Parts: sequence; structure tokens; C-alpha cells
Amino acid sequence: MDSKLIGRNILVMVEQNEQLTISTFIAFIRQEFGYTITYHNAWLAKQLALEKDSNYSYTGQVEPIPNKVIFHRFFWSFKAYIDVFACCKPIVQIDGTWLYGRYKGTLLIAVAQDGANNIFPLAFAIVEGETVDG
Repeated sequence: MDSKLIGRNILVMVEQNEQLTISTFIAFIRQEFGYTITYHNAWLAKQLALEKDSNYSYTGQVEPIPNKVIFHRFFWSFKAYIDVFACCKPIVQIDGTWLYGRYKGTLLIAVAQDGANNIFPLAFAIVEGETVDG
């Protein structure tokens, strides 16, 4: 049994209660199939089940979940970064990387350079994805 097969079998359990322990999944598979899985495979299976039950669908759209607050976008910076910006060149560069695993989306980072060409992070954001306005 691989983690994908186990994940499909425990998906309903995870949807009902994400706080179930790995030991619970091991006992469930042993009871249902008469096979003892490793802790590692059970953990991977839970992660796969959580991905399928995550806040984002595979198209990157946010799915509403009753009684839960969901951030569509999240932005943050630190005071030290804001203070350093006064000493930087007046050029801000932005780059992004995709997030994998349970949470999908794009992590964006804004950076600037000081007079000695040292790069300083300024701010971070998590968004649904990068967009380009034509």
C-alpha cells in the first residue's frame, strides 16, 4: 500500500476531523485491510488527504469553508526592513515563487538595494497567483 492509496481511504476521516493522529490512521488501515503501514506512509497519506481537502482547488480558486476565515491575500513587512528602505536606491524589484503542498498560491517578495549593492527584503505577500494586466 502506498501513501496515495492510503490517502484515498482516509480522506473522509480527515474531512471530518483534521486533528486525528497518525496512530489512528495506522489502526484504521490495519482494521480495514489487515495490513500494518509505516508511520511515514501514514503521515504522507494524511498530507495528501489534507491537500485534497485544502482551501484551494486545483485551479487556484478559493473554496468557501463554513465557520472558517480564509485569507485571499496576505501581506507583511518588518519594521527593520521599512527603516532600511530609506537608505536604499529608489528601485524596488518583485519576484515570486509557487507554494507547494497543502497551501497553494504564490509567495511574492519585494527587495531593494543599498548603495553597496546589498539586497534587502522589504515585504512579503501570499496571493492566489501572479497576474499580468495587459
